[in-house]
Amino acid sequence: MIRRLDIYIAFAFLWPFLICFLALTGLMVVFDAFAKLDDFIELGLKDLARVMGRYYLLFIPIKMSQLLPAVTLMGAGLGLVRLAKFNELTAMKACGISLYRIVMPMFILAVLLGFASRWNQERLIPRIAEEMERLSRTVEHKDVVTNIAGDSPTLDMFRIYEYNMLDHSMKGISALQLWKDQPVRTKKRQIFAESGTWVGRDWDLRDVTIRDFDREGRPDGPPKKPAQYIVEADLTPEDLKLMPVDPGLMSSDGLKALIRKEPTNLKYRVLLHGRAVQPLVGVVLLLIGIPFIVGYETLSHSRFLGLLACIVVCGVFWTLTFLCNSLGTSGYCPPALAAWLPVMLFGAVGLLLFDAAKT
Repeated sequence: MIRRLDIYIAFAFLWPFLICFLALTGLMVVFDAFAKLDDFIELGLKDLARVMGRYYLLFIPIKMSQLLPAVTLMGAGLGLVRLAKFNELTAMKACGISLYRIVMPMFILAVLLGFASRWNQERLIPRIAEEMERLSRTVEHKDVVTNIAGDSPTLDMFRIYEYNMLDHSMKGISALQLWKDQPVRTKKRQIFAESGTWVGRDWDLRDVTIRDFDREGRPDGPPKKPAQYIVEADLTPEDLKLMPVDPGLMSSDGLKALIRKEPTNLKYRVLLHGRAVQPLVGVVLLLIGIPFIVGYETLSHSRFLGLLACIVVCGVFWTLTFLCNSLGTSGYCPPALAAWLPVMLFGAVGLLLFDAAKT
């Protein structure tokens, strides 16, 4: 049953949580904008507002999953510091309410925020990752890629001299199809195009020259020169590594696909196990952070020291996470253990601290 006290504690947590989230997000946007200031200026006034606005509209959800665990601890820490400063915690304990019961709404909200972060990582971020990569290349003036080649079951060789990632336009395209139902594969069709565009799931080629060959490899009739030719291929820009997406921005299904393609790359396995851990990180930080803050008289009455304690706890946790992930990626530690070890260690220490705290 939700009591009035639970609602009060929830708001005591949510208000500083919101302020910290907006402040940290704003700082990240400002620092990133200053770091890319020259690149933005070179875009010109015509594209500056459009590209910059769209870039940071996608930037915020991507950073949200990274920020939420730390901001969850900061919100809880500052909320408890405020309650302790005005002796509200003491009054609650005097009424027979334990610390466990007081902070229970914060833990419930931390669990909900953890699953919201997981949903953001699995559903929203993969949808915007490709566009974010394209905008990043545009901002850094790396939107044109040259000399790309690839192949697929339907296209045995596909080459592009120049590809514009901003509008998916191409120049200098050549494709080759082979006869595959004979011992010695010979040319079946050669395709050359002056320009083209990636549209949906097809390659739309313009100013095309097509040469067909018989099974002996001899020309089968004169070249065809249609103005437009649609290649329905299972070869996408991502397959050609024109728009390589950061594995950290992929969904779990995307990571599983990468593992099937590159089973020896341990980085993908560490990232995949990390997705299972993600909803628990905020809860674990609360387990170790709350008794650490409330248990010290000086920290529990100073917003600055309380915030500093939260930052230190988060810093130690992320440092340990980075070290474990590095060990897992390099093969010195099993990927599952690399992902779960920081959570297990901090969870165990947090439970011990909570048990020792004056409740």
